[in-house]
Amino acid sequence: MLSIRRLKGSLLTGALALAIGAQAHAALTVNDSFEGAWFNAAEGGRGALVDFIPTTPGNGVLFITIFSYDTAGNPLWLTTQTPVVEGEFSWTNMDVLRFTGGTFGTPFSTPASTVLGKANVSFGSCSDMRINFTPAAGVTLPAVNYSFDRPGTVPKTCVYTQPFSACPTGTTAVAGVDRVCKITSPVTGDVRLSNAATYLIDGPTLVGSGRNTGPGRLIIEPGTVISGSGATLSYMAVQPGSQIIARGKPYAPIVFTGPTPVNGSWAGLVLAGNSPCNSSQDGSPCTFEAVASQQFGGTNTGDSSGVLEYVQVRYAGQEVRPNEELNSITMLGVGSGTIVNHIQVYGGKDDGIEFFGGTVNIRNVVIQGAEDDALDFDLGYQGNIQYAYIRQVPDIGVIGSDSNGIESDNHPNSFDLQPRTRPTLSNFTLIGAAGGNEGIRLRRGSGANYAKGLVVGFNAEGLNFNDGATFTNAGTPTALGTQLQMRDMYLSNTTNFEDSASDPYLISAWYTAGTNNRTGATPLAGTTPFPTSAAAVRLAAPTRPGEFFDANDFIGAFQSADDNWAAGWTFDLR
Repeated sequence: MLSIRRLKGSLLTGALALAIGAQAHAALTVNDSFEGAWFNAAEGGRGALVDFIPTTPGNGVLFITIFSYDTAGNPLWLTTQTPVVEGEFSWTNMDVLRFTGGTFGTPFSTPASTVLGKANVSFGSCSDMRINFTPAAGVTLPAVNYSFDRPGTVPKTCVYTQPFSACPTGTTAVAGVDRVCKITSPVTGDVRLSNAATYLIDGPTLVGSGRNTGPGRLIIEPGTVISGSGATLSYMAVQPGSQIIARGKPYAPIVFTGPTPVNGSWAGLVLAGNSPCNSSQDGSPCTFEAVASQQFGGTNTGDSSGVLEYVQVRYAGQEVRPNEELNSITMLGVGSGTIVNHIQVYGGKDDGIEFFGGTVNIRNVVIQGAEDDALDFDLGYQGNIQYAYIRQVPDIGVIGSDSNGIESDNHPNSFDLQPRTRPTLSNFTLIGAAGGNEGIRLRRGSGANYAKGLVVGFNAEGLNFNDGATFTNAGTPTALGTQLQMRDMYLSNTTNFEDSASDPYLISAWYTAGTNNRTGATPLAGTTPFPTSAAAVRLAAPTRPGEFFDANDFIGAFQSADDNWAAGWTFDLR
């Protein structure tokens, strides 16, 4: 029996390759969608079985068992086994071993192995696997090149249907790096990124040349990886009037990441639209605080910036200026015509998602390890969010003393400016960590409509109001307001409220006066996001805070472990 064992091998060479790093060379992602029977129809006596065993997030072990014949025409089995680091699709200089001895029954004895030569293994697509074998000196086996495919048996979960031939229009090949293409900025017209290559964001990369000028539409296939190059301010910004169409699949998410698995190794993803922002009162565009040249905003509440569906954004937050980083995802005046669902932020030096004005709605969002606030609302954001799972995870991102689960402001200088920040959230779970700050911080005249939120484990308070305008929006414990409301909430923190005698009233009294708001011991099962006690987070009947929302009868992002909508398409879910 033969066994091929991985020794070493790197696909990336040269200075740019070092800058890109290991995260970026995933022209295709080898996973269990490559499992099954492979063969060469022209060589009916040969075939292979492939198995992939996940180990750590994104990584695994690849097993390939090949049936062939030796030089005398006798049946011959080759067995390959190699660790797979996320992003690898090819392995070189691997030992080939022959196993002899061992026992079929009990007691078991270990077989011996002999090195017979070297082999290279690569995947070009879901139906293109190649194994090249070179025998060692003195071995009678010939050199052989195996080529296998899966005609008619490729599972739908394997989305890499076309092998790489050339970088698509609107991108350029990166010299010395296999299957890596740099996105040309600005993107104008339609540009399609096939999943046969990995794409670089090298410096500021615009979709559309400007605000409602030179429009572009960037279409990204499921399973595609887009990586920051490591250059200063490597971010992608979709301009007002342009669109990104990023439709991943539950089994093949689209991944935006950095050159290394370190927060801040690239800048982030920015969507800018023509929906209202309250920092402009005269019809002129609003300006992004982090990048002064980035304009946004208008009067079109139904504006569409495209689609983000089954998308991961990892390791963002590159520094814009000293002590100021870009958010993992920034929404600038994004309208309700934009489709956003099943998105994950993993790590990030600044906020997970920050909204500056706009009316965009989101379903099914996961934010883990954001080093600042997970969700941040500003400048009149008035969208809807349902099913949000947010967790401070110190070993993903360093959680600072001002890191909050949700931070919501209206305007930094004019607290009552219209349109007022007033998002509506339902079915969300916020889990804090040591070293962090508050669960929900509402300030600077922010409004809110929060329902079915579970807030647990925060280092400071679970709920805090700042500023007189915010207290005014909330009304009083005896006369609740209409601009800031909470119902069916559950708080479980060492300190649930930042009550102060100097405030207009006690926040705890206001919270208790709301409909079915609760406090108590954590209802979660250990370190999981799932409730142990259905009764603790169950409502008497299904409710919903508006037409956008599903009606349901539970508090938090998940009804139970059997209702884990985040499973499968997320990275390192915990």
